[in-house]
Amino acid sequence: MKKPFGAPLKDEDVEPIVDYLVKTYGAEAKKTAARGASAATPH
Repeated sequence: MKKPFGAPLKDEDVEPIVDYLVKTYGAEAKKTAARGASAATPH
């Protein structure tokens, strides 16, 4: 977002933002959600 759209981000802010997005919306978040859903599903 910084380069293509000119987002006003400081260089030191980019990594924490990426980490947050990956944890919240990335593959790890999907795995965690799937584990939670399967644990809540009666067997």
